[in-house]
Amino acid sequence: MRGMNDIAPVDNDYRNGCGAMTENEKSTLTKYDEYEHFRCPQLGDVISFSYCRRMNENLPCRKMYDCWSAKLNVEEFLKENFSEEQIEKAFQPPKGRVETMFDILNRVLEEKKKQNPQQD
Repeated sequence: MRGMNDIAPVDNDYRNGCGAMTENEKSTLTKYDEYEHFRCPQLGDVISFSYCRRMNENLPCRKMYDCWSAKLNVEEFLKENFSEEQIEKAFQPPKGRVETMFDILNRVLEEKKKQNPQQD
């Protein structure tokens, strides 16, 4: 079983073909990618930092502080690699269940109106 300080190689294809970065940008963004966390609270398994820094639409996981603060300076990493707007978006609280259900219901109703415009 791997421990918190074990390091294993991981896939560094973080951009999925979304353009090239300079070597300096690559080194600051990917320098911790091989670190592993012993247990991801969302997935329940060993997970690499490369996943955590891009799992939220190429933004960091909102649990990054909780999981990685003991191992690296999360604040410094975020400031070096993400804008204030990106950080704010990544760490906003998730929607509650009721709000999510209303959003889905509204989308279904809007879609139904588009399909049957005469029925209002």
